Amino acid sequence: MSESKTSRSRAWNFPTSPRSPYKLQGELQLLKAFDGRVWDKNTQLEFAKSLANYAGFEGNVSKEETAFSARDRLRGPRLMGFICTPKRGTKDGKLEFTEVGKLFLNATEEEQELILQRQIAKVQYRSHLHNNKGFEDMNIRPLMLMIKLLLELGKMSKEEIALFALTLTDYKKFDSVVSEIKLYREIVSKKKAGLERKTFKKDYATQYVNKVYEDDIESGRTKLREGGKDFSKTKLQTLKDYADSSIRYLRATGLFTLLPHGQTLALTKAKIDDSMFLLEKYGTSVSDKTDVDYEDYCKNYLGNPSLPVLRIDNTDDQERDFTKMYQAVKQSDSIFADKLKEEFSQAKSSVEKINTIVRLEKKITEIQVKNEAKNIRVDFDSSLGDIKQIFEDIASRDKDIVDRPLMYEWNTWRSMVLINDALNVQGNYHADADGNPVSTASGNMPDILCEYDSFWLGVEVTLQSGMKQYETEGEPIIRHIGKLQKSRVDTDDNRPVFGLFIAERINPEVVSHLYSVASRKSQVYSGKVRILPIERQSFVQLTESALKHPQFSNKVFLNFFEDVFSKDNAELGELDWFNLVRQKAAEIHLNYH
Repeated sequence: MSESKTSRSRAWNFPTSPRSPYKLQGELQLLKAFDGRVWDKNTQLEFAKSLANYAGFEGNVSKEETAFSARDRLRGPRLMGFICTPKRGTKDGKLEFTEVGKLFLNATEEEQELILQRQIAKVQYRSHLHNNKGFEDMNIRPLMLMIKLLLELGKMSKEEIALFALTLTDYKKFDSVVSEIKLYREIVSKKKAGLERKTFKKDYATQYVNKVYEDDIESGRTKLREGGKDFSKTKLQTLKDYADSSIRYLRATGLFTLLPHGQTLALTKAKIDDSMFLLEKYGTSVSDKTDVDYEDYCKNYLGNPSLPVLRIDNTDDQERDFTKMYQAVKQSDSIFADKLKEEFSQAKSSVEKINTIVRLEKKITEIQVKNEAKNIRVDFDSSLGDIKQIFEDIASRDKDIVDRPLMYEWNTWRSMVLINDALNVQGNYHADADGNPVSTASGNMPDILCEYDSFWLGVEVTLQSGMKQYETEGEPIIRHIGKLQKSRVDTDDNRPVFGLFIAERINPEVVSHLYSVASRKSQVYSGKVRILPIERQSFVQLTESALKHPQFSNKVFLNFFEDVFSKDNAELGELDWFNLVRQKAAEIHLNYH
């Protein structure tokens, strides 16, 4: 049998389907219906159909290769050890949920982080899950490798991770690759910022990819699984896609943070002891579990919810961590801190103690985010300039931004913090222990919730455009703001409720839809649901205008909203109204007092 003409696997990676580990739980709940069933083409087609009908599914089910779409969606759950699928070539083999998979199904967001930390710590290349040629030559554990790299380098960009980290497939080559990264950084720093630096980085990346795949290129193994005709260009893009998904999976452990301003991955300062423990105890080479058989590996190693042992499992470390965090929380919320102290002292098991520690960690995250909000308002001009630049970076396709929707949501939260005297501006994105954003808001609430003395404001943001914007955002934003309004009415809160919908470009269908909804009372939502559509550039102008106002307050903001939704303006056509919104948003400092 002749050797395949397809290139060998030259990089480790975390799955791109689903790209985010936060999608795993919802899809696993669909997959649970197939637990214990023979995993053949018929069940794969059934699962693909259920995926296509699932509201939380982000992706496409191929009409030509439907069964493949179902198998492809299992890459994440398999790698995480949540399920065990039949070994390739097995006839009538069944799909089975592992013990940790069953545990993950109903885990809270806080519990998911600890589970994912254990499971991602077990991921290794080579393993029984990887059958493509090239994997057999690997010897690396990605989680511990990234800890070691970041301890050495401080931080890494997405491009550096794509080129250097993912292609570091043998732990013995660590030192030589680190030297190469340092040399690369030194050369880049000497190139003139702009076109010269950009051209160098592009050429270097192509040459580096050609070096990684040198044997394949010389042997003629350049057929692309990904499609396309340009081998080097396609492989580079694939590595970047792998880097994006790998960063997301790594961050889900809580051990890594994404520094938003530089878009670089670093170790979470608050979890550095946990990272050091994993690296020192398990190292960067594969474990001896690669020597067991396939089923034992899947069920008893990957599927064991107690493996590997983490630092937090040690009772002495639990006591130390709790005491340290208790002191930090007590300074800002002594009642909450003392309550958890009592719960911790009365805990009957290690699991109960860990749950209390996790709740304390969540409180520290809230404190970190509040401190960030205070810092934003220390220097208005500096913060505004930074916010505008990050919006521009997100909009630019030339910038390597990890998780653009998340960065858009986070940056909008910063804007809302900057421009007003709110009682509270709550960003519903999830943050890590260092206060940096990790994932976007859950789908059942506004992205940002602002409470003022005189009104409430729910803010929704999207990077969707065209008809996709109307199809995916039209109903949810009305539901979120409508439910917010109803909840306020039901609690006898008489403050009016408004919504703000921000996008790079607003689809005219969305404008028409929101304009129509705002003009009629809803019995379901206890009144008119008034949501203002605004393009990001106009929103930035609104921010600048508010900061120019000599006496800006939330009453000024309220006057703006009441004006654009006034009876007179309701008589305009929707597109004329939208243009009026743009004009008034840019002139808040002139027109409202």
